[in-house]
Amino acid sequence: MILKRKKSRYIFYDVVDKDYFFDEAFRLEYGYDSSTEHDEIDAKTVDQEALYKDIYNNFGFIVEANVNRKPLINMQKQFNKKYYKRFN
Repeated sequence: MILKRKKSRYIFYDVVDKDYFFDEAFRLEYGYDSSTEHDEIDAKTVDQEALYKDIYNNFGFIVEANVNRKPLINMQKQFNKKYYKRFN
């Protein structure tokens, strides 16, 4: 069986031998079921809410760490310090 390759940004390997492929906006494109000899899974038949919840349970700490993190340098403050006189 020849599997057609599609351009994907993110891949999630489930513990039940299912692989899910997402685009850059993290929308589910398609999936493969490795337990049944790589049969392609239709994205419409997948419970996407449960899938996203499972991904968030496994990797949510990474998202929260990056969302709630303050930048090391305040770029606006540095810009104002350097170019203040040009604009006022």
